[in-house]
Amino acid sequence: MRFFQLALVVLSTLLLGIQCNNDKRSDTLVLPGLLDSVRVVVDRDGVPHLYASNDLDLGRAAGYVHARDRFFQMDLTRREVSGDRAEVLGPAFVGSDIQNRTIGLRRAAERSEAALTAREREVLQAYAEGVNAYILNHPLPPEYAALELTQVRPWDVVDTLAIGKAIAASLSLDIDVGLVEKLEEYVDAGAGGGYDGEALLFQDVLRSAPMDPASTVPDATDDMPFDVVKRKPVDREFLARVAPLSRGYAKQIADNQRLAMALPLARREQQIGSNEWGVAASSSASGNPILANDPHLSLNMPSTFYEWHLHVADDPEAGPMNVSGVGFPGAPGVILGQNERISWGAT
Repeated sequence: MRFFQLALVVLSTLLLGIQCNNDKRSDTLVLPGLLDSVRVVVDRDGVPHLYASNDLDLGRAAGYVHARDRFFQMDLTRREVSGDRAEVLGPAFVGSDIQNRTIGLRRAAERSEAALTAREREVLQAYAEGVNAYILNHPLPPEYAALELTQVRPWDVVDTLAIGKAIAASLSLDIDVGLVEKLEEYVDAGAGGGYDGEALLFQDVLRSAPMDPASTVPDATDDMPFDVVKRKPVDREFLARVAPLSRGYAKQIADNQRLAMALPLARREQQIGSNEWGVAASSSASGNPILANDPHLSLNMPSTFYEWHLHVADDPEAGPMNVSGVGFPGAPGVILGQNERISWGAT
């Protein structure tokens, strides 16, 4: 394995707490596994700019920089998803660990690993090696001293995939325990009032069907634009057993931040949403188009996002890349950002 230098060029010492913007330092270190030299420039705002000649070197340097800046956050996030935070934070987290293991995002990440292409695996493996190069050769962040820990398990590809699963789940997972409770209420009311409470709920109040671009009533062909599924009467005895369990489960996960976000009530109370808007070049004072995006993620400390600029001169397989924006600590790449041609957001 060849060894090349990873040059860390710091244009501002702001991150070190010394506000001396004209002071320029250059530190050089050896990072195992690089195919060529990589340059990392930290600007006055503390944003790293990574310049590499190929994707694998960029991935390795990205892992190193992420671990340098955010490793404790990365470690806690992978432990939360995997269900082993209690190992470092104590028995108070056993309950949430059990819940997260039951949801099984770590298992989903393992299945995704098996589906990776060879190139995807190489890049994620390079990223993991960059993370491990940092934690093996530097003191652990100060949070570990407070926890009386002197070592951590190495980073691997599944850890990165698990963090991706966690972010996706926090934005899209719905735990519909409330629907079971509502169904129980409607069925009981229907039994007392002489009507089909289940039909009222699912065929009126919460009626849904596959989208049809033309109409939602019988058209000229006299056919319905969706398939009518024959409904089996609900088992009231089974429902009577399940509904109390669903209420109990909702209470259990109320203190689990990631799972609680999946409860419909929590989403409504926090008014989860997002927005973005654009200005055409013809309407912009600068003559350039503008895209503004707010995905409405929580304002955590440290931040959910990590801002950086990633530049690859000319990868042998994928060619050049020049992209800046934000990604997630624990995963390489830019999720929301821009390259030399387009900008993009998410909502």
